Amino acid sequence: MTLSANVQTRYGVQYLVNLTNPADPTATTLNTTTLDAACDDTEADFVIYSGVTYDETPATNPLAAQHVAVGVEGAVAKLAMRTGTGGAYAAKLHDDFVARLRDLALVAGRDRISPRTDSVMQPTSHQVGTETVRPEFDWPKFDDLIPDGPPDAAGT
Repeated sequence: MTLSANVQTRYGVQYLVNLTNPADPTATTLNTTTLDAACDDTEADFVIYSGVTYDETPATNPLAAQHVAVGVEGAVAKLAMRTGTGGAYAAKLHDDFVARLRDLALVAGRDRISPRTDSVMQPTSHQVGTETVRPEFDWPKFDDLIPDGPPDAAGT
């Protein structure tokens, strides 16, 4: 399903007819060209504000549902701004959309490097009974330390 189809699924036809035909109060059909342009611009904003490409396919994107949720609101915000009469309401919709894209960036974008390893080592437990102890690799590092030892011959 495309972003345009997702918008049409989630919003009423008359509301979208009004948003996509702002200069024609007698319009009765959805202007798909205007809707598609708003959706294209919204998808472009994903790259600009969150650093990821819009992808609504669950097989390739584990955050597909989040992309759709943010994208649908973005397309409606773009349409509301372009009516020319949206005023503060349209500006707030767009600001909220950009904020959600920036929030999405925190979990999906900004070229994150996921931690991973191919180590064959198994971590040892730090718990012995009810006591937490340092793992064995730490102990030899402290063999030559004497707490509150006397100063050396140089007086330091």
